[in-house]
Amino acid sequence: MEKKERAKRNLKFFLSAVGLLMVFVLIFDSISTIFVQPEDDRCYSLVSGYYKEQDDSLDAVFIGSSTSYANFNIMMAWENYGMTAFTLATPHQPIYAAEYLYTEAVKTQPNAVYVFNLGTVCEYFEQDQLYGFHAILDYMPFSLNKIQLTKYLLDEADMKYMENSEYFVPMVRYHEKWSDWDGTDFHKELDGVKGAPHYKQYKYQKRNIEKLYKQTAKVAADDAYTAKIEGCLSRLIQQLKANRTKAVFITFPTAGKSMKILQHVNFAEEYVKNAGYPVLDMIDRDLMDSIGLDLTCDYYNDNHPNIHGGAKTTQYIAEYLMENYGFKDKRSDASFKAKKSWEKALSEYKKMMRPYYLDEEFSLRIDNAFPAPKIAAASEEKGRVELSVKCDDSADGYRIYRKQGRDSKWELVADCGADKLTYTDSATPDTEYTYTAIAYRKDGKRTVFSRYKYFGVTLTVEK
Repeated sequence: MEKKERAKRNLKFFLSAVGLLMVFVLIFDSISTIFVQPEDDRCYSLVSGYYKEQDDSLDAVFIGSSTSYANFNIMMAWENYGMTAFTLATPHQPIYAAEYLYTEAVKTQPNAVYVFNLGTVCEYFEQDQLYGFHAILDYMPFSLNKIQLTKYLLDEADMKYMENSEYFVPMVRYHEKWSDWDGTDFHKELDGVKGAPHYKQYKYQKRNIEKLYKQTAKVAADDAYTAKIEGCLSRLIQQLKANRTKAVFITFPTAGKSMKILQHVNFAEEYVKNAGYPVLDMIDRDLMDSIGLDLTCDYYNDNHPNIHGGAKTTQYIAEYLMENYGFKDKRSDASFKAKKSWEKALSEYKKMMRPYYLDEEFSLRIDNAFPAPKIAAASEEKGRVELSVKCDDSADGYRIYRKQGRDSKWELVADCGADKLTYTDSATPDTEYTYTAIAYRKDGKRTVFSRYKYFGVTLTVEK
């Protein structure tokens, strides 16, 4: 009798201890977002935001580094195809994280197509890239999978657990933030656009990477690092097959990478193809030309497209996914419960980005084989500017847009027939204007637009 009572007390004590531990874990997890730095808010929306999506509501989940969200704009995909996608992607995310992030993501989106960025094999463990660990780990909810991912990343980077406890407990890294707390720390907001890119470089910067671009013959590396890549991909593919998950692997166009790094990418592509999965090799120069990527102005740095390059890669990837996986257009699906969430996010995103694109571009109505009109300032006088415009012979007409300053909205100022070679606009003296033109032609009931020079011609009319 006494033994039974003791056993009951021990069981009660054990259950109480477990319950107390669970309460502590839940409380700690709920306040973990307090211990982050303001500049990490983008990653907060990309990772924490994923868990806010309605279960089993996504068509596709992108896993990878920053080139994933720069090359696939989820708001453009929703606007034009009714596709729901999320980029569970963070800067400097290494290939080592893919299997664990897939394990995490598939819990709530078991029927999505998973799109993996093979460029993450380039994310080596260099000291200046360890920020990538925090970008992933700081925003994941507490789980056994998170602990396993943390341990694995530290092991691969040859980092000791005790000396790097900040990766397990963000409080260790951000403890100095206690003195800076204010009310907003306790109800941190997501960006309202589901992590779609809206940072300044993506919006309005450009860089000519034409001379930096390299493409190897399809020679795969064969060294100690390829064995690690093979191990990561092998474990990931085993999980995909066990769960019968549909998956696509992508290599995005980049410049400034060494031939050795590109050969590691080639190895990863070859391995995945041999395992029976499709690979979209967007490094291929012929493919880049076919989708209209312009290496002189479609990128903001060596590896990432700006909004204009991103529109082109988004269109290509979205059409591939729609065609091969039979996604339904959810914009007209009355039964889709998350529709209002997507409509609200799109509306907010277009407000953010309006100064940096034309409506024709955002709605992906541009035919990249249809060349841009040539636009130039023919003359400038007090109170007026004369523009010369020359369209391709196949054009039926063109539209002229104008803006004042980098961050103001584009406004339509003229819609002209293709035979009209000049346009005169009134202008306020001592004010900077930027003009651009986009041509169009009729294709039955459909209007098709040309490429356009989105940086156009900039001028200031004299006093």
